[in-house]
Amino acid sequence: MSKIDPSCVAYIAPADDAMNSTRITLFIIEMTLNCAILFVSAGFSVLLFKTKTFNRIPKILLINLFFSAYSIAFTRFFLIAHTMSEGHLFSNVIVKPIQIFHDCCINVNTFHQVALTIECVMSTFCPNYYRKYINVNVMPVITFFWPWFITVIIYGLEFGGYLPTVGIFLGFESLNLCSWLIFGVLCVVNRQNYKKIHAGNLQGKYQMIVNIRTIRSINFLSILTALRNFITMTLLLVIMLHYKPNCNYYSYLMASHVYDLVIAVYSLCLPIPLLFTHDELRKHFFKSVLRKNSNQISCGKVSRSRSVAPQIVNAIGENLIVYKGQTEYFRELAASWENHRPNSLPDNWNSIEKRHSQAYYKTYRDSCISINTTTQTNISQSIA
Repeated sequence: MSKIDPSCVAYIAPADDAMNSTRITLFIIEMTLNCAILFVSAGFSVLLFKTKTFNRIPKILLINLFFSAYSIAFTRFFLIAHTMSEGHLFSNVIVKPIQIFHDCCINVNTFHQVALTIECVMSTFCPNYYRKYINVNVMPVITFFWPWFITVIIYGLEFGGYLPTVGIFLGFESLNLCSWLIFGVLCVVNRQNYKKIHAGNLQGKYQMIVNIRTIRSINFLSILTALRNFITMTLLLVIMLHYKPNCNYYSYLMASHVYDLVIAVYSLCLPIPLLFTHDELRKHFFKSVLRKNSNQISCGKVSRSRSVAPQIVNAIGENLIVYKGQTEYFRELAASWENHRPNSLPDNWNSIEKRHSQAYYKTYRDSCISINTTTQTNISQSIA
């Protein structure tokens, strides 16, 4: 946001003690939120990098989203310190680039949503082309930088007057709402395609499972983003069209604080939609952050009794009927996966995950053998 014209009489009026104490309190609250954002954004970026059931480019875009949230919180420390020193801490040569970068980090969120929408549409309707497309090394680089490039161009257009700025704001909100509707349609399409796909097409079925999980997570994230943009853009329009022309300095300050607090709360809440909608990410979160009972956490619902096998569900939450023994089912599934797994997975999947999966199947098999042995022993003793 640009500053109010200093020619306004209300702008040069000294602030009273109550106003100063209120602003200091709001600054402390915002800095506390920003400290939490730094840890949360960095931590969830690492968890996303570990998550395998995400398409490659949407994962890059989500990490890019957390990077922008991290940058917003980091730059606010400089801007708050400069504001509290009444503009004497840093020179304008330093403050202006920081302010521009801060504003671009806020606006780039909308184009992240657009990029995520494009990727999800391609992976749903052009799956064969999409698998070849994401393996081109230059595409992740282009995907990472093009939202920032367009944001810088749009930021320059905002200084053309009130009319272009209002048009840009309305365009941003329209893009968010369109993304939200498209994600809802894609969820329905992928669920229907999942039910119709041939059982032998393992590569296509895996891609569809990843699409379902990715789109389900991003859909709730787009709702949160649309809500944030509606609140912040409404505040900016009120500031530009009412407070600044009428030189309402104190109202301008309070609206600015509310704007910054809304951005901070949104950045802090970014992981929540992903955490509640993506099973593997939630598993990594509890395993890496809480460090408790990690052996009891899984993507499905696991019974605590060793004598009862876990219920197997598919990507859309339906129970699977396994006609063979579950040990044999898991063994065949692992062998089929090794032979037919898609090339769109990261290259470092093989070694670590293979050892972990083999250890899991061995443990599960040994537990089944132990249960059968115990049962036979009890029967023999009862007969004797």
